[in-house]
Amino acid sequence: MTRDVDLTVFTGFDEEAPVVDDILAQYPGRRAPVRTFAPQYRVILCATPSGIPVDIVLGALPFEAEMIERAADLEFEPGVVLRICTAEGLLG
Repeated sequence: MTRDVDLTVFTGFDEEAPVVDDILAQYPGRRAPVRTFAPQYRVILCATPSGIPVDIVLGALPFEAEMIERAADLEFEPGVVLRICTAEGLLG
């Protein structure tokens, strides 16, 4: 078990900058310079205010769009619902 967060935000191609800026306005980057690293490698490496690492993949491929479309909402605790990729969604 790891203590980090991995997620995908579907941006498409050439639409990453506003998403990167919005995320970095809320969460500190872990690798400088984040604003050039993120679009080049299609991942934003940031952290929560308590220091938990967060890797946000910038999705753009049809496979990623399909995986997101097949994702399911799961309530982790009362009032906390996350959209997750299921095993069936990965294999689908």
